[in-house]
Amino acid sequence: MAGEHMAGVPVAGAFAIMLIYVDDVLLATSTVELLNYLVNRMHNEFKVSSEGEINTFLNIKLQRNLLDNT
Repeated sequence: MAGEHMAGVPVAGAFAIMLIYVDDVLLATSTVELLNYLVNRMHNEFKVSSEGEINTFLNIKLQRNLLDNT
């Protein structure tokens, strides 16, 4: 994955944000397709586990508003 370009990303114009702290990673994407793509790529390269929906990260409380898609 290192040094690769992102050809074949499932949705043009989609974006991802990845926060990394030691061995914790938070991944947020603008589409479910991109999220699934990146998670699959990470599983192919590294030993990772998914904790699902997140409530806190580094003692910061996170909230989602599904009605506003935020």
